[in-house]
Amino acid sequence: GTYPIEFKYLFEDKEYVGLDIGKPSIEYCKKHSPFKFICGDLINLDFNLKFDLVFSHAVIDHVYDIEEFLDKILASTKKFAYISAYRGYFPNLKEHKMTWSNEKGCYYNDLSIEQLKKFLKSKGLKDNEYKIRKQEDGTELNQEHSIGLDGYETVIEINKTV
Repeated sequence: GTYPIEFKYLFEDKEYVGLDIGKPSIEYCKKHSPFKFICGDLINLDFNLKFDLVFSHAVIDHVYDIEEFLDKILASTKKFAYISAYRGYFPNLKEHKMTWSNEKGCYYNDLSIEQLKKFLKSKGLKDNEYKIRKQEDGTELNQEHSIGLDGYETVIEINKTV
């Protein structure tokens, strides 16, 4: 929700809906932006809206059901989706690795590229309708930030227009 606040010029002629599970984040966005914001868990929302572009940054890294999260994004995408996972790029991982942190109260997910591809194909996407790639994350790995990251993010791009 902060993107249309920080980059107003990009959203001037757009219809935007922001979604976050955290009520304080939604209240902040509603206070500082004219757009619509929804507070809730995408996985459990009865969400029937469709969008030309669905953008998700650093959320899939912490969800409790990776495939259900992706399924909801696919269901609400008319044309494009862009999903980034900041925790790294794991091309050799056979299955997703989900680790619960009692201290932080959330999951830390490492995404299996192989499992992502199988899931997207099972949802009827053709090879030319999605791309899973690595992207440099631009952060310097240091003691504070280092949690198994390799300097890359996983990016999932969906293109339903091809």
